[in-house]
Amino acid sequence: VLPSSKRVARRIDLQLPSKPRTDSISCMVKDERHGRLYVAVPELGIISIVDANQLKLLKNVNASFMDVETVNKNSGPSQIILAADKHTGDLFVYLPGEKRLLKLAGKTGDVIMETPLEVEVMDRNMLFCDGENQTLYVGNLMVDTADLSVKGRFDRDGWVVGVDSLHPENHRYLLVSKKRGAMKDPMLVEYDSSNQATRFWTLPSVLSITPSVVFDFQNKVFY
Repeated sequence: VLPSSKRVARRIDLQLPSKPRTDSISCMVKDERHGRLYVAVPELGIISIVDANQLKLLKNVNASFMDVETVNKNSGPSQIILAADKHTGDLFVYLPGEKRLLKLAGKTGDVIMETPLEVEVMDRNMLFCDGENQTLYVGNLMVDTADLSVKGRFDRDGWVVGVDSLHPENHRYLLVSKKRGAMKDPMLVEYDSSNQATRFWTLPSVLSITPSVVFDFQNKVFY
């Protein structure tokens, strides 16, 4: 989609074996450095790997590690959550229904390792990778991207959805969805390197669904 006109510029044929429901594509993430786009279709047990530059399907990975029966039983979005490590090219997958975290080879979709992981915060935005600092944010947990060990946690009512590693300030952005006092809509909060809140944005929610947030740190905007 072209941001200026909001018109559809290109379409990608994922060559799926059957037509899924409209809400079945629960997650998409892009690895700009390695030129790959990942599309999760949990209802069909598939993760599609797309060439993000040519907008062509590279391969459909049969996600045999995922319990499709559990996914279809729960239905709806957030059955599988993805995060791309732009530093190493790996792909991280969290399965909320099974409480498992996996690391996949981004190019092939092969499982490298996995670990059980229970998270207090549950949301479709709950996974974010800061590969430069070897940290995967899973809800309010900080996980080492090398061995998937937990190395810390946030004592806050939210989870990291962005880390600006392009600029010296290296600010982090937390999405806070818990309702406190008169706050009805989720908030995006910017924290500086000393962990002090510097800016706030109120984000409107639709039908109590937390909005997704995508950052373009090069142009200093978020969507």
